Amino acid sequence: MFDCALQDKCFYLPKDGEMKLQFFHVEDLCRFIDVLLDKRPQQHIYNVGNSEGISIRKWVEMCYQVAGKEVRFKNVYDDIEQRKYFCFYDYEYYLDSMNSWQMRNLYLKDCVKHLYGIKIIQTRLIKSLILNL
Repeated sequence: MFDCALQDKCFYLPKDGEMKLQFFHVEDLCRFIDVLLDKRPQQHIYNVGNSEGISIRKWVEMCYQVAGKEVRFKNVYDDIEQRKYFCFYDYEYYLDSMNSWQMRNLYLKDCVKHLYGIKIIQTRLIKSLILNL
């Protein structure tokens, strides 16, 4: 994603780009595991993910925004396997995470939001690229 943005490349968007994704920042996951270990709730299975899905289009726009670039889209409607040009399979990654959000809201007040999480990832990627030069 950031490679395309940093090189001002056109982004190949699956269909209309409205397929929803559901992310969860690794720092939130670690904090959630701490809560589970501490509170030991009766429920043992939790779907974790941001409570709101985000469309591919919006996610890409935010990644380019963080990189300081203007996104240009090329919608791909052809019968091309999506994984040949995009990092996710052609189905929505969207789970009912209400139970985990109720648990998190009791103990975690400041979960990472989409844009902030993308900024963290981009910063780490740039540091990694600089260190590998």
